[in-house]
Amino acid sequence: MAKSFKKTLLIVLCFTSCFQLMYGQTTAHWYYNVDENNLGISGYDVVAYHTASEAVKGIKEHSVSYKGVTYWFSSLA
Repeated sequence: MAKSFKKTLLIVLCFTSCFQLMYGQTTAHWYYNVDENNLGISGYDVVAYHTASEAVKGIKEHSVSYKGVTYWFSSLA
């Protein structure tokens, strides 16, 4: 019985590991709202959205990368 339990546990662990690898790669783009170029939220300024109460397009010259995602800002402020 112990041998059967170990075998079942190994199969479950392998399945969950594979599932996490496959699912993790697809959810990162959804979670960070990333396009095919790893640009976050389509290049809009995440700070200006809260300070100006509207969506403001960022510019490439004011960019920051965080966890592999590039964010653009409309100003240095």
